[in-house]
Amino acid sequence: MSHSHSKGKVSFDKAWHKISRTLKHIKHDGATEVYEVTSYPLNNLDNLQRLVKELPIRSVGWQHTDAWHTATIYIPKGTGFWYSRNILDLIDGGFGNKDKFKELWEEKNGDSYYGYFPKIPTSTTNNIRLQQSSYIVCDKAQPPNPQSKIPGEISDGFVDRTHLISSRVTGIENHKGLLIDFDGWLNKNPLNRFETWALQRTFRQDIIWYVQIWKSNDGLHWKYIMYDNNFDKLKELECVDDRWSYLWFYDPGQDRFSRKALYTK
Repeated sequence: MSHSHSKGKVSFDKAWHKISRTLKHIKHDGATEVYEVTSYPLNNLDNLQRLVKELPIRSVGWQHTDAWHTATIYIPKGTGFWYSRNILDLIDGGFGNKDKFKELWEEKNGDSYYGYFPKIPTSTTNNIRLQQSSYIVCDKAQPPNPQSKIPGEISDGFVDRTHLISSRVTGIENHKGLLIDFDGWLNKNPLNRFETWALQRTFRQDIIWYVQIWKSNDGLHWKYIMYDNNFDKLKELECVDDRWSYLWFYDPGQDRFSRKALYTK
C-alpha cells in the first residue's frame, strides 16, 4: 500500500532518525576537534600538506597571523553533510529526546505519521554565531565603498558572520578561528554556490577543504581551494570584499611569523 504525501513531508521515523544520527555523531565522534597551528606558518603548500598528515581525520586546523588567516579539514567521502543547523537547534532546545520530539512533532503535524520537520522559532546556532567574537570584523563606522566591484546589492544585515568551513561539516557555530565577517551578498551567492558544490562532491570522493583570508589594498580576499587526497586541485574560487572596511585583530604571539606572501596557487 503506497502513501501519497505532499512534497517536503517526511515520516516521523525518518525525522527522528535524522536527530538520532546527529546525536550519534556527537556522542561517538564528539564535537569536531579544532587545533590552532602555532609551530609553523601555513603560508605554503608544503606546510599545508604537513598539517593534513598530522591532523586527525575530520579535525580542523587553523592559523591566524597579522597577515593571513587559514583553515583546513580533510573530509572523507560520504561525511560532508553530517550536521544540520535546524537539527542542532532542536538538540540545543532539549528535543534530542524522542518523547519531547514527538510532542513537538504533534504540535506541528497533529497525529499524522507524515508531516513537516519541526523547527523552533529562535535559531540558537545563528544567535551563537552572531555573538561570537572574531579576529576579522567589519568596521561599521565606515560607509560602504561606492566604487565597489561587487555586483550584488547590499543585503540585509550588510555583512554576515561567515563560516570558513561549512557547519554542515563541523557542527561548529562558536569558534573565533572559524568565523569572520564578510559581505552578505558574496556569502549568500558565490561563496554559498561554491560550498554547495564542494559538499555535493564529498558524496563522490574525499576532499581537503582549504580556505585562505588576507587583506590587500583592493579589499579583503577570501580564497577557497578544494583538493583531492593527493593534493591535486579540484576547484578554487576567490572573492574580494571591497565594499566594507575591516578591523584585523590578532592575539599576542600570533604575529610571530614573517610577512611572507601567502601561497595562493
